[in-house]
Amino acid sequence: MASIPGPRRGGDGLADIVAAGGLHNYQLRLHAEYGPVVPFPLPGAETAVSVADPVLLEATAKIDERPDKLFEFLAPLQESGNLQTIPADEHAPWRRILLSVLAGRRSHEAHFGQFVTLARGLADRWADAAAQGPIPLQQDLSALSLRMMCEYALGSGLAAPEQADRVVSAFEDVLTEQLARLYQVDMPGTDEERGVRARQALAYLRSVVDDVLAAHQAGDAQHSESDLIAALAVAGQSPARIRDTVLMTMMAAHHTTGVAVSWTLYLLAQHPHTAERVADELARVLGDRAAPDYADLKKLTYLTMVLKESMRLYPPGPYGAREATEDLRIWMTLTARR
Repeated sequence: MASIPGPRRGGDGLADIVAAGGLHNYQLRLHAEYGPVVPFPLPGAETAVSVADPVLLEATAKIDERPDKLFEFLAPLQESGNLQTIPADEHAPWRRILLSVLAGRRSHEAHFGQFVTLARGLADRWADAAAQGPIPLQQDLSALSLRMMCEYALGSGLAAPEQADRVVSAFEDVLTEQLARLYQVDMPGTDEERGVRARQALAYLRSVVDDVLAAHQAGDAQHSESDLIAALAVAGQSPARIRDTVLMTMMAAHHTTGVAVSWTLYLLAQHPHTAERVADELARVLGDRAAPDYADLKKLTYLTMVLKESMRLYPPGPYGAREATEDLRIWMTLTARR
């Protein structure tokens, strides 16, 4: 690794990452300067090697170990062991349960009507606010995604819209505090005040999941409709693991979804001909309907292509972290860079 070009060693790299505007921007700069494979200092991992080539990445495909220190920031949110770094014998069955729900068409279709309602509500608010100035696109879309994930993960366990609002607000309190500590960002209030607020919010979120789980165990269909919680309970996962899974799913899914849709809308605004083709397809498939049904999604082939291309250009999850447990050989040709 010493012969691979990279930035000067020294420190944990945090200052350089912050100066670049985040880890992704920093990696992009490193690869532009040094090539597809770059070693660099990374907080929590001492030295990391960033691989940004689809062929070279094949050599890492079978690595399943994740660096514990890099995911320590998630530990305060979890009671059952850090879900990002649990041992393979626990991780594999837990992951199969998640995929059976999150990748399941039945589950998606069951919640699709509520997703459409939430999306139309945001579109209506945008229409009313358009004349007043710029719209905080990513902020609004991440909030929408969080609301959707809240409905998906907790189902009809949310007794009223006010409770859904409180869940979303509590989750944002927890996430804001965690990210502020991770990236050393100054936030309003003292550390103690924010810490108390975050702990109270986390306790509330866990209590909501517990209520849905209790309703499921009692056979109360009216207040237990959560495919995710039900699947985890049927598989014998502990209440702590179920709570952790719901929170981690909401955290992982809401931001990436909001980012993906934000970039798609941005790119459509930059390419009016493509936007026109999307609008034509929507008009052809939907007719005079304002929103699609679940069955319409497979007919929106051009829109699907647009979404996939925007995620190729601006991936919402641009990197994954793995820890090599044995020597790894990557074949590459070093060439002089100007």
